[in-house]
Parts: sequence; structure tokens; C-alpha cells
Amino acid sequence: MAINSLILALTEAQSTGIMMGVMAAVILILLVIKLLGTSYGDQHVSDGYRFMKEGDYDKAAFHFEKAIKSGKFKKLKIHNAYEGLAETELYRKNYDRAAEKANEALLRHTEDSAAYNILGRVYSEQGDSRKAVEMFLKQSQIKEDTDCYVLLAFEYARLGDEKQANIAVNNAQRLKHPDIKEMRKDIKRILNESKRKTSAKQEK
Repeated sequence: MAINSLILALTEAQSTGIMMGVMAAVILILLVIKLLGTSYGDQHVSDGYRFMKEGDYDKAAFHFEKAIKSGKFKKLKIHNAYEGLAETELYRKNYDRAAEKANEALLRHTEDSAAYNILGRVYSEQGDSRKAVEMFLKQSQIKEDTDCYVLLAFEYARLGDEKQANIAVNNAQRLKHPDIKEMRKDIKRILNESKRKTSAKQEK
């Protein structure tokens, strides 16, 4: 009887050990599945920019929104996802929504130069060169960029401010903008158009 009881006890202990092992394995598998299933925003942001370059703005917006919803990032931050979504809406000509998302990016990162760039382009598209200049200046104060100075030069030219337009062109040249000669021609043309419009208004 004693031997039978010992065998039964050992069997039960072995069964319990097996069950504990099985349970631990199941928990481990579930954790791995959860981790693998985690949708990190970085990949969605990357996919968003890829689709944006391809001109598929619906898919781009989808991925940027997924990145924002995930809230999980490795190398990037959530403001990068808002930047991407803002730029996508800019290309879609949804200017109010583009401005809204760019401002969302700035709420999360006050020195987001890309968000200021997008806001500047939004104002430019809406014909508000003064606000566009304000945004591009803020961008340039955070991070100098040839394209920023190009955009700034065009807005100053539209405002008829030849001095500031030339300063912006010179800054673009200092940063080695590749098409500086063509840019100077375009700026001069816009300045001449601006002068003609001003003269026409004064004559009226």
C-alpha cells in the first residue's frame, strides 16, 4: 500500500509539473504573439511616406493615422506621424486639415521645423504670403534648409519685398542650392509682376 501511495503521489506531482510547464509555455506563446502583433508607428510612418511619394494619398493617410493610433514608436515620435498626415492633406488640397495636423505636431514638439514648413506651404497655397513668411522664418530659425529659403524668397517676391527676397536667395546660395541661377530669374519675374500689380492699383 505504501509503495502504491508513493507511486500515485509521484504521478500526481509529475502531472502537476507537466501542467505547470504547459501553462508557462502557453503564457510565453501569448506574450510573443502580442509582441509580434504590436503595430509600431515607425513602420506605418515609413509606409505612409512611401505611398505619399507614389501619389497614393489615401493609403498614405491610412498609415499615418494608424501610426497615430498605435502611439508606439521606437526611433520616431508621434509628431512625425502628424507631420506626414499634414503633408498628405496638403497634397490632397485639404488645407484646413493640413494646418490642423501640422499644429497637432507642434503641440507635441514645439521645434518641429517640418510642421512649420507645411504651415508655410498651406498659407502660400491660400494666398497669404505674410503668414507663409512667418512660418518659413520660424522653420529657418530651427533648422536652415535650402528649400525653406527658396520658398521664403518666393513669398517675399510676391509681397514685392526685393531686399528680403534677395537675402533669402543669398542664403539658399550659401547652402549650395543647385538651381540658384534659375531661382534668381524666377524671383525677378515675380518681383516684376508684383510691381506691375502695385502700379495698377495705385493708378486706380
